[in-house]
Amino acid sequence: MLPNSSVAADFALPDLPRSMVHGRDDIAGLVDRLAAAGHANPEGHAAPTEDECDLVAEILRAGRSPS
Repeated sequence: MLPNSSVAADFALPDLPRSMVHGRDDIAGLVDRLAAAGHANPEGHAAPTEDECDLVAEILRAGRSPS
């Protein structure tokens, strides 16, 4: 999450597709982007649980780092 930076639409790294990088221009649609990223799951990782999503939302709303 790069809330203070704009990320180019064609940005990508070998292990980091653009769909997994969220910049300031993506914030308005962040929920949909996160949901789509969880469903796409190209690396085979487990989808985040509801509790994990709630924690991320709490951290983003508070503007602080997790402790």
